Amino acid sequence: MRSKNRPWMWIFTNLPRALTIVVGLAIVGALFSSMPQTKLTIEAGTDGGLFDVLSHRLADALEPHGIDVTIVNRADSLKIADDIVDPNSPVEAGFIASDAPKEEYELIKQMGTVMLAPVYLISHKESNITEITQFEGKDTSLYPVGSAAWSACEYILGSYGISIDPAQSQYGNGPKIIENVEKGTSDVGCFIDVPSGTSMKYADNVMEALSNESLRFVEIPQAMAIQARKDFLRPLTIPSGAFHVYPPRPATDIETTGASLTFVAKKDLPRELVTMISHFLSEEYKGSTSANYAGELPATNYTNLPVFSKSRDVYSGGLPWMYERFS
Repeated sequence: MRSKNRPWMWIFTNLPRALTIVVGLAIVGALFSSMPQTKLTIEAGTDGGLFDVLSHRLADALEPHGIDVTIVNRADSLKIADDIVDPNSPVEAGFIASDAPKEEYELIKQMGTVMLAPVYLISHKESNITEITQFEGKDTSLYPVGSAAWSACEYILGSYGISIDPAQSQYGNGPKIIENVEKGTSDVGCFIDVPSGTSMKYADNVMEALSNESLRFVEIPQAMAIQARKDFLRPLTIPSGAFHVYPPRPATDIETTGASLTFVAKKDLPRELVTMISHFLSEEYKGSTSANYAGELPATNYTNLPVFSKSRDVYSGGLPWMYERFS
């Protein structure tokens, strides 16, 4: 009789201990499953270009918070959005300055536009190239083929019936394009870069290069009409004195168009990363430039992409209490 009861006695004796172990394992499993993601892969454009600089600034800001950012470069930055939505790609986020394909709207979300970057059309002041229509047949410096800046220039010049001839083109980032025109390696240049007033060393170097007296700035007179066909573009004015107040460079206001630089990510990016990235964007890009007023950026209404609700929360109310008090 005693031998028959022994298994039950053992079970009843050890049941509390077994339940404690099961509950403990469940808690440990829950904790591991809810651990914040600490790795992020960002795709940028040309090495040393504007997207690359912005991506590295973001990576540097996230590092003290334990977030390890990997940056990969591809010169054809128009494909950044495609790589983000590709389930087989490790890329999770990046800056874009173009319209995302509509078929990707359900797979990608934005954290906001952080910069309105002017399109700069330049020629050498000793040349006779004073209007955009005179760019036809000229040696042209641009960002690499397939980049967002290259695509914008192709669209803008194409609107005036000007084709880009690869045999008469050179490629590089903004500073290289300025150098090519200043030295006469290229007749003209078309590129997208920072507006005056942007607070970063890269911007200081670009502003100094654009203040070169040998440069002429060429207007885009139909900027409003050009913008109407592309969501990410908007008319801008480069004010007189933007690069050097006196003597003013440029000497007069220059009508042009600008690109909305927007940070986007996979729609299921963990909320802890969305929160910390949005906090950085809100602090980094809240100041004024020649293209926007203070407090205007980041903005979530400049492109038609869906918005992370956590980004809106951060922009309206700052970091959540838990993020401010704990690691």
